[in-house]
Amino acid sequence: MTLTRRALGPFVAFGRWVVGLPGNRAMLMPLILVNLGGSVYGFLWYRVQLAGTPPRLWVLVPDSPLSTLIFSLVLILYGLRLRCPPLEGIAYVSTVKYGLWTALVLGQYCLAYRAVAFEDFHLTASHLAMVTEALVFCRFFRLRPAWLACGLLWNLVNDAADYVGGLHAYLPAPEYTWFAAASALALTLAAPALLWAVGRTGPRDGPAPPAPH
Repeated sequence: MTLTRRALGPFVAFGRWVVGLPGNRAMLMPLILVNLGGSVYGFLWYRVQLAGTPPRLWVLVPDSPLSTLIFSLVLILYGLRLRCPPLEGIAYVSTVKYGLWTALVLGQYCLAYRAVAFEDFHLTASHLAMVTEALVFCRFFRLRPAWLACGLLWNLVNDAADYVGGLHAYLPAPEYTWFAAASALALTLAAPALLWAVGRTGPRDGPAPPAPH
């Protein structure tokens, strides 16, 4: 038992550190920079698709990097001890949805073709980190149903644009478009409920991370 506890100790400590991130003001700027860096990488990944899309529709194309960019803005507001409820709803719902969606679509592709490239692993890990970040912060800064409704509406519009208007991301296997569409819609509906459930377990509902002691 002692050996097991020692072996698990670093993982438990890391988990506690992750859960405590919303109250760690020293980590706020690094988190903002990481999210912004991920957004830049994502926009570059979409550059070919954006080049072939009318500029008026660009906001509907890079779903994942746009969600991390909006999440970065939310973190910046937290740092300033401010909140923008509609923006938070969109940021949290989109981050959870597209983080899980990417992992599901890539996982489906890898299982079907029995091939895993480094980029697949990297994208899956980074998108699951997005989900973790959103769930950790929503537990600390609870989201009201009306705020989550903003995120739900935004993502329903995105789903319609993606799978009715044909603006969805380039897929690793186009024949699985049906799976991508079904997963997107299911996660659009599930993400607000998940965020609400996790948020209700949080310790507080503060306007911003607490000041350091």
